[in-house]
Amino acid sequence: MVTAPLSSRQDFLPADIQTQFAVSRELIRSIYNSFYKLRDRAERMAARAIDNAADLLIFGKELRQVAQRLSGPGWEGP
Repeated sequence: MVTAPLSSRQDFLPADIQTQFAVSRELIRSIYNSFYKLRDRAERMAARAIDNAADLLIFGKELRQVAQRLSGPGWEGP
């Protein structure tokens, strides 16, 4: 039993089916690329959110230190 190579097997399919298959394959590739880009952007947004949270934590600690200094002994106020 001899098997035909894949390229000659396509000769048995009608041209419109081959065209539809090629279009479908391109659409799947496009969808895959879009999801990959969305995943990349979501990961970058998450990283920025973590950085922003760290910045806010540091800012809050600095504000607390300023408040402690202003309310500590020796501060007479305005």
